[in-house]
Amino acid sequence: MHRRLLSHRCCPLPAGRPRLQRAVFTATLLAVAGVTSKRPAVAVDLEAPVRASLQRVPLGQLVERLGSMTGTPIVLDRRIDPTQPASLQAQGESLRDLLLLIATDHGAELADLTAAVWLVPPGEAERLKQADRLRQDAMARLPAVTRASLNRTAAWEWSAGTTPAALLTTLLETATPQQLVIDWEDQPALPHDHLPAGSLPPLSLAERFDLVAMRYGMRVNWTQAGPSQHLCGRLVPLPAASPETAPQPAPPQPARRPQRSTPPGTARFSLRVAAPLDELLTAVAAQCELTLAIDAAALRDQGIDPKTIIRLKVRDVDRAGLLTAITDPLNLSWSIAEGTLRIPAAAAAGELSP
Repeated sequence: MHRRLLSHRCCPLPAGRPRLQRAVFTATLLAVAGVTSKRPAVAVDLEAPVRASLQRVPLGQLVERLGSMTGTPIVLDRRIDPTQPASLQAQGESLRDLLLLIATDHGAELADLTAAVWLVPPGEAERLKQADRLRQDAMARLPAVTRASLNRTAAWEWSAGTTPAALLTTLLETATPQQLVIDWEDQPALPHDHLPAGSLPPLSLAERFDLVAMRYGMRVNWTQAGPSQHLCGRLVPLPAASPETAPQPAPPQPARRPQRSTPPGTARFSLRVAAPLDELLTAVAAQCELTLAIDAAALRDQGIDPKTIIRLKVRDVDRAGLLTAITDPLNLSWSIAEGTLRIPAAAAAGELSP
């Protein structure tokens, strides 16, 4: 059994190149009336606006430029041709929307993990997400000292011509302050690829291991028996695709209702959302104790699909401000009368939108 000493200086790994398909956003109500959900998978802000213009450049170069511009680790799957021409015209769209468009144009799908955003062939995103969860579960079972060592972060750089095996060797030779010893025995052979030069922002040691392994359909499984400082890392295949058993995203849940002592319409809302219009309005109406009436025919006449994805972020607004923020981008009106929220607004209503 070979033991390699790990320390905290790290050499990074190359960004991969995945592909995307047009994805349908599931409603994700991150905060309503002070109720906040879990942090998004990726630590970077995928909702940040991007402004850029790139015309008919190689896909690999476009992904690299976009990652460098936003400080986001973006990996293009090696099975996606990085030389195919790609274009990008962004005038303030979110990074997530741009990546989804790139994926759609190049027959790929998006997998946003804790360490990076991947563009992968269709059907592969769920496998990477499962592997990401398995790593986190395995890390949670390790002793605190070992877990802290694997969670140490550092920026990552590598020179042109580096091979995957060399990247793993460099990681194994990096010594942590705890002098953690990793047993790395009888590992599957990685392809002898010669990777282009690159760099990535700070990532944990465990995440860097997986970024190398995932490019080749594998992940690193971490185990440790007893109080020993010896940790075993083993390359194992990614989970098999199993769409039948894949966890389904939960529908948006209305936030806690205001106390009944709160007069109607006086509650304050903080909301970050990416959800279909009809589902978002249903959740908001329920939170405001209103009956929702959507005139689907009127929406169709205005060329509006009730499933249109609404993305917005508001903080400490009243009910009118929240409804206006949802409807204004679509040039819709709203009204409230006799406990009913109407979209579009009724011709004569007790409380009309501004």
